[in-house]
Amino acid sequence: MRVGLVGCGLVGLRRARALGESQLVACADIVRERAEVLARAVSSQPQVLSEWRALVERDMSVEDNGFLLLETAARQVAFLHASWTEWKNLFSFEIFGHHGKLEVTGLGGSYGTERLAHYAMRPEMGPPDTIIWEYPMPDGSWEAEFGAFVKLARQPAAGLDDARAALRIVERVYEGSSA
Repeated sequence: MRVGLVGCGLVGLRRARALGESQLVACADIVRERAEVLARAVSSQPQVLSEWRALVERDMSVEDNGFLLLETAARQVAFLHASWTEWKNLFSFEIFGHHGKLEVTGLGGSYGTERLAHYAMRPEMGPPDTIIWEYPMPDGSWEAEFGAFVKLARQPAAGLDDARAALRIVERVYEGSSA
């Protein structure tokens, strides 16, 4: 497998070292020097980029992968990747903080066992302290939530204005992707 990394600091270096049989072909970081340091640290001599879009742009007649990077006024960042080409059903949701990370994987069925992992960074770095909870039982949350909704007999809080706001974000993504 050929891999491109976006973000080449300490975490990027750890990811590059953990690639196993995969080949690192490109490193992208807004600080080009970090990408160059990572490229020198691996034997595959990957391409160095200062613009992450170069890793994901392809001339395709359909959208095979969608990438969305959002930033709030407070500089909080969210990244979304949706793929038609992932060969196995995959659900992965990660929340990163200064001192750790939460990782949610699986949705049951073909997506695998639902799992929550908490990774706590140690002051000296190294492998994080990790706690993993698995939920192998059937998920009854949809039935429970829908039942509670029916009992309330009311409209959900989200409405047309919320739908329009979401579609405006999607339009801005499409406009920005052609830049």
